[in-house]
Amino acid sequence: MARELGFTLFRIPFQDSTLTFLVSGVDLAQKPRKPVVLLCQGGGARPLITTGNSGAAFVGWPFDLKAYQGRYHFVILARPGVPLVAERRRLSQEQEYLETGSDTPPTTYLENDTRGYHVQAARQVLRFLRRQSWVDDRLMAVVGGGQGCHVATRLATADRHVTHLAFYGAIPSGPLPQLVHDLRTAQLQHRLTPTDAQRRIDSVYAAYQSLMELRDPAAVSGAAWRNTVSLVRYPAVDELPKVRVPMLIAYGTAEPSAWLLDQLPLEFARRGQRNLTLRPYPGLDERFLLTGRSPQDPPRWYGNVAWADMMNWLAGANRAPRSRRVAAGLLGQ
Repeated sequence: MARELGFTLFRIPFQDSTLTFLVSGVDLAQKPRKPVVLLCQGGGARPLITTGNSGAAFVGWPFDLKAYQGRYHFVILARPGVPLVAERRRLSQEQEYLETGSDTPPTTYLENDTRGYHVQAARQVLRFLRRQSWVDDRLMAVVGGGQGCHVATRLATADRHVTHLAFYGAIPSGPLPQLVHDLRTAQLQHRLTPTDAQRRIDSVYAAYQSLMELRDPAAVSGAAWRNTVSLVRYPAVDELPKVRVPMLIAYGTAEPSAWLLDQLPLEFARRGQRNLTLRPYPGLDERFLLTGRSPQDPPRWYGNVAWADMMNWLAGANRAPRSRRVAAGLLGQ
């Protein structure tokens, strides 16, 4: 089925199990050799391919890959414990794969949904790819979406073979610092009283401290517990100053973490780093949606515009460091 959708399926050994991943294209040996773009998914126990009455579909990445397959081998890993292919009727409202008769994802997924596991798995795949005759390993980029930013950023600092980093739709500070910011914003907008806001913020501080002191996350019940601990302890924001390869961060100015991303050029300038290209999209949210001005005006999606900008940056079309160019006429403003 992967081949019918334009992908080549690979399975390689990893730890005590097997890694499953897809590479775009079905004739990989066709010359010339192509660089690799490793795609790091956001959170969720989602399959890469779904089936149903309307046929099979690749759902592992939200943007158009086919337009750029002539340039790159796009690579994406299946989630641990989640089938590569799943029927749409088996998925939750959030499009996650759930255990039969349960409202939770597979145990194997929950036990391995950490930054550490995903980074190790990705490095194993990159190691395998570097040995393939159809790969041009002079460029090996990693791109993260949502929670995938934490994995992609760590890969860029841990694996010397990674040459470029990009991510979008991310909260690089992790969930709890973002929650503190949101609570204070609610106070300033008079949706919470100062006392209520501070009480809730203090409870976040206490929860954060408990998570930092926790020795064995697996001993605590909770469907996404390991993932939460991983994001709290190892947020991408800690890794960003260590990144030495060219880096692109794309984001909508209406997304929750825009306040933090807006400050990154200042922080990088203070450190004397010139490897950051910041690409803000005015008025768009974390999914690159522009909300209509009225309920009758449907949202407009600009995801493939942002993706095209990312691919052009990767190809070297935009070489100026710390560029803050926005696609011309994107919002018609």
